Amino acid sequence: MAHIQDVKIGNNTYLIEPILYAATGGTASAITLALSNFALITGAQVTAKITTANNAAATLSVNGTTAKTIRYNNANIAANALKANRFYSFVYDGEYW
Repeated sequence: MAHIQDVKIGNNTYLIEPILYAATGGTASAITLALSNFALITGAQVTAKITTANNAAATLSVNGTTAKTIRYNNANIAANALKANRFYSFVYDGEYW
């Protein structure tokens, strides 16, 4: 992916990249997402616009990968933790989102 611009701070140059996101599909508790150039590896990050609030603990599958549980503070998320029409970023830790 091409970066938007270089930002120089002191002796360091940082590449500013666009944030890619997609609107979710699936169900309220089995969320799906389709993004180009995605690989499910430890440290993978995705941003999603949630279309329906979750009604229970939820999973996330990106591009048909195995659904992984969404956790927050070492626990499965509660019902209504993800609100409709809001953006959320998820980071895969090798086991959970």
